[in-house]
Amino acid sequence: MSQKGKGSGENGWITTYTGKKFYPLSPNPEDVDILDIAHALSLMCRFNGHCRVHYSVAQHSVHASLLGQTRQVCLWGLLHDAAEAYLPDVCRPVKMAFKHFKEWEENILNAVAARYYLPFPTEEEQKEIKRIDNQLVVTEGRDLLRGDISDWTVKAKPLDIEIFPKSPKEAEEEFLLRWIDVKDIK
Repeated sequence: MSQKGKGSGENGWITTYTGKKFYPLSPNPEDVDILDIAHALSLMCRFNGHCRVHYSVAQHSVHASLLGQTRQVCLWGLLHDAAEAYLPDVCRPVKMAFKHFKEWEENILNAVAARYYLPFPTEEEQKEIKRIDNQLVVTEGRDLLRGDISDWTVKAKPLDIEIFPKSPKEAEEEFLLRWIDVKDIK
């Protein structure tokens, strides 16, 4: 169980995969670990688990990274859902109803950026990542969900690829290999 945070009032902590204490509502960059992010995202299933088979947030993030055209978009395509390693993956319709959720996610992403000395994406880069994310969500919906997705509020053209889910272990390994690739691209 989580305890009261050091200097963080009632904000408790979670124990991460690597055994760290992480305060999701008052994140410290020193507590961020790419191993925790890769592992947690590999075990999180997209679409609140309503896929025909397990398809992880880690695999989704690797796809987003591979679709980027610049180092920054590739890097943040990989990390755009990194906050979900420390917060739950909340589906879009519900997330919009949570008053502070976006702020909590941004605080964690800022901690990730600070931990790894990464420049935060510009507004234009954020729009490109969102475009990629939207294309992926409709592609994943087409390939992994049952039922009609044509009336979703996300309007994007599906990619000309087919999504084949990988095991959590494979997704975690691919996430970490992609991290090594993109963090050192100049």
